[in-house]
Amino acid sequence: MLQFIEENDTAVTHVMNFLEEIGTCCHHGLADGEMMRSEFDYVVASVWDKLFDWIKKQRLLRRNDSIWEDTERLYDAWKQRT
Repeated sequence: MLQFIEENDTAVTHVMNFLEEIGTCCHHGLADGEMMRSEFDYVVASVWDKLFDWIKKQRLLRRNDSIWEDTERLYDAWKQRT
């Protein structure tokens, strides 16, 4: 799995950035959080779980622990309510 992620780094980054946009919109009240949850909770949870090691690596490489923090916030919030 890690080899696939590394070989498709750009596509994986695009997916994470898309989820971050959802998270940012929910965080700032620009989107209906419940509607977004009903549509994307499985995607957020499964992507976060599968990519967590890669995300940690990206945060270390970029020396930035806040990369995709709104996605992480969604993951934590939505995971608690499922």
